Amino acid sequence: MKRIFSVFLFLGMVVEACAEVSHTLNPIQVLSDREEIRDNENAGEVIEEGLAGGFQTQQFITDEALTLFQVDEVTDMAVYLPNVQAARLSAGGSEDFIIRGFSLGGRILLDGALGNQSLYVRDPATLDKVVFTKGHDGVLYSAGSPGGTVNYITKKPQKEAHTAFELGLGTYQYKRWVFDSTGPLDADKKWTFRSILAGQDSETWKENVQDRQLTFMNSLDWQYQGRSHLAVTWEYSYQSYPWDFDNVYADGAPVYGVSYVHPEADADKRFQRISLFGEHYINDQAWLEWQANLYDGKREERQIGFYYLKDEAQPMPGFYQEVDEDFGQISFKASWNHRFEIAQTGHHFKVGYERNATSTQFENQRATGTFLLDIRHPTFDFDLPTQNQLSERKGGYTWDERAFFIHDRIRLTPRWALSLGARQSDFVLKSRFNGVLVGETNQAQRTYSAGVDWQFFRNAQWFASYSESFLPNRGRAQDGAFYAPQKGVQYETGWHLPLLQGLQLQIALFYIEQTNLLIPDTSQNGEYVLAGVYASRGGEIELGWRIVPQLQATVNLGWLDARIAKSHDENQGNRFPSVPNETASLQVDYQPFPAWKLLAGMMYQGRRPGDAANSFYVKAYTRYDLAMQWQINRQARMNASVQNVFNTDYVSYSSAQDFVRFGAPRTFRLSMTYLM
Repeated sequence: MKRIFSVFLFLGMVVEACAEVSHTLNPIQVLSDREEIRDNENAGEVIEEGLAGGFQTQQFITDEALTLFQVDEVTDMAVYLPNVQAARLSAGGSEDFIIRGFSLGGRILLDGALGNQSLYVRDPATLDKVVFTKGHDGVLYSAGSPGGTVNYITKKPQKEAHTAFELGLGTYQYKRWVFDSTGPLDADKKWTFRSILAGQDSETWKENVQDRQLTFMNSLDWQYQGRSHLAVTWEYSYQSYPWDFDNVYADGAPVYGVSYVHPEADADKRFQRISLFGEHYINDQAWLEWQANLYDGKREERQIGFYYLKDEAQPMPGFYQEVDEDFGQISFKASWNHRFEIAQTGHHFKVGYERNATSTQFENQRATGTFLLDIRHPTFDFDLPTQNQLSERKGGYTWDERAFFIHDRIRLTPRWALSLGARQSDFVLKSRFNGVLVGETNQAQRTYSAGVDWQFFRNAQWFASYSESFLPNRGRAQDGAFYAPQKGVQYETGWHLPLLQGLQLQIALFYIEQTNLLIPDTSQNGEYVLAGVYASRGGEIELGWRIVPQLQATVNLGWLDARIAKSHDENQGNRFPSVPNETASLQVDYQPFPAWKLLAGMMYQGRRPGDAANSFYVKAYTRYDLAMQWQINRQARMNASVQNVFNTDYVSYSSAQDFVRFGAPRTFRLSMTYLM
C-alpha cells in the first residue's frame, strides 16, 4: 500500500506542475458509456455495441489505448476496470475474463453476436473498441455468464482514405508489423474497404514458448441506398503459441522463474471467419438488421509438460498429448427495428431471431506418467512416449441454440427512460467421448430484462436494472428428465454525476446470484441435485477528471464479496478462487505539447483465494505501466511503452495449486508508424 500511495503522490505532483500548459487532449482510457446509451441514434452502433440492452454499467477500452500500451491481449488492459480479472482458458492459447466474480468461459461477443475465442487470441490490430457490460443481458444475447458480457467491436471500412504501416521491436526478441488500409473504391463513396494484415514473431518470458502469429482481415461495404448497406468480412488467423501448462504453488509460495514446457512442444492453429452484415432501411424509423458469421478452425498441437501436482515433496508426473481438433460455428442474428411514438412516449422496438450452432471434433493421442518433472528444476533429458504407450481419445460436442427475443426502449418523458425485454431460448447440447454419450441436454429457458433511467438534473442520472442469464446443465435427474439450466440474476443501481466542470463520477451497486448449480445429493450417493448457489455483491466507482485541457486522470475502484453460498460440501461459504475483494486503478494522460502524449497507469488487485477450498491465498499485487507517443510529423509517429515497470512477480489467475498463471515481467516495446 505504501507503493500505491507514493504513485498517487507522484502523479499529484505531475498534475500540479503541468497545470499551466494548455493543449487539447484526446481521451483514450477506459470510460463509462452512459451518455452513448441515452443519446446514440445510430441503429447499427447501438445494436453492435450492445447499448440497447438495458441500463447497465458499461465501460470500454479504445483501440488507441491498446495501441499506445502495445499490449498483446485485451486482458492486459481489462484489469484496469473495476472487478475485472484475467481468467484461464486453454493454457495461454485463448482469452477469457472474470467479471464481478464470474468467468465468461470464453463466450465473448464479436460485433454483437456470439464469437469464438476458445482456441486463439484476437489480434488487437483488428479491434476498434472493446465494450464491457457488467451483468449479462440474456435477452439480447445468448447463453452466458451472469457476471457480464465482453463485446469485441472490429474495425470497419471508412469513407475517408487512410493507410498506416507499423513496425515494432521489444524485449524477448519481439518483432511486429501491421498494415491497415481503408477508404472508398468509387467517387461516390458507396463502396468502401478495409484490409488489415498483422504479424508477430517473438520469444516469451516463459522458456520454450514462442509466439508467432499472422492475421489477415478484409472487409467490403456497399451502401446501396441511403443508410442501407451490406458488408462482408473474411478473416484468417494463424497462431503457434503452445499449451504452456501454467505454473504451480508449492511450499507456501508460487514457483516463479520455472517453465514446464518441453522444447519439442509446438502448436499449429488456423482459424477462418466469414461474416455478412446488413441494414435495410424502410424509412428513417424502420429498418431490418441482420448478421451471419461462419467460423472454421483447426489446431494441431504437441503438448508436453506436467500432468498434476499431487505431493509437493515429489516430482510431478509428465503429460504428453498429440492434439488434432476441428471446430466450426454458425451464428445468425436478425431483428426488425422500429422507432415510433404512441401516447406521447417514444419507443425503439426490436423483435428478432438468433441461432448459434457449434461443433467440435477431436482425435487425440495421450500418455501420462511416462516421465517426471521436478517442481523447481525440471529437466527434459528423457525419452518421449512411444506410439505403443499412447492411448486414443476421440470425441467432441455440439451446441445448438435457437431463440426469439423482443425488446423495447421507451422514452417516457424527456427525463425518464425505460427498457423491457424477453427471450425464449431452446437449446440442445451433446458431448461424446470414445463413442459414448457422456453429456446431453435438451431444454428451454425464458429470460427477462428491465431497466430504468432518470435524468434528475442536467447530465445527472440515476439508473437501475434487472437482467437474467442462463447456462446449460448436462445430464438427467433421477426421474429421467434433463436438468434445468443454471440461472443467473443481477440487480444493479447507480448514479452518473457531473460534480464540477470536467469532473465526472459514476457509482454502481449490484447483487448477482447464480442458482440451479449441480451439487452432490447428500441423500443419494452418486446423484446430483439443482441446489448449488453462487452469490456476488459489491460496488464500483469511476471518477474521470479533465483537470486542464491537456491533462486527464481516471480512477476506478471496486469492492466485491463473491462466495459459494450453497454447495453441500466443505467449500460452502468460501470465496471464489482468483477473485479479490478490492481492485483499484489510476490512469493519467498528459499532453505537454501537441506532438507528445505521456501516459502513466497503476492497477491493483487484492489478495485472493487460490482455489475453491480457500486452502491457500495469493498475494495482492500492484502493476505500473508507462507509455509515450511522439507525432514526429504528419506522416510519422513513434510509440514507446513499458509494462510492469518495477518488474513485479505476480499471480494473474489461480484455481488450484497446479493451475496458477503469472503476469508478464517488465516488457519494453518501441514502434514506428508511417501514415501513407
